[in-house]
Amino acid sequence: MTVINMVSILALGGWAFGALRDWEAQRRAVEAGEKDEIRFIATDNPYLPGTLPGDIWAVDGAAHAAITERRAALEEASGS
Repeated sequence: MTVINMVSILALGGWAFGALRDWEAQRRAVEAGEKDEIRFIATDNPYLPGTLPGDIWAVDGAAHAAITERRAALEEASGS
């Protein structure tokens, strides 16, 4: 069981640390006023070791469109 866990950790470690580096870079950009929010986008992310399959993390994917529409509806309802 330990061997399976170690292999999994080694296989996913690059992705985990890539996501962490991306988050840290975005956090610095938010603190510097260069960005408004931190958003994980997998498409053309230089910190990740490869491309994630599917469109769940894509800027132009269906999930992103649904989130954008929901956010706009919430902002409109709150009067922002």
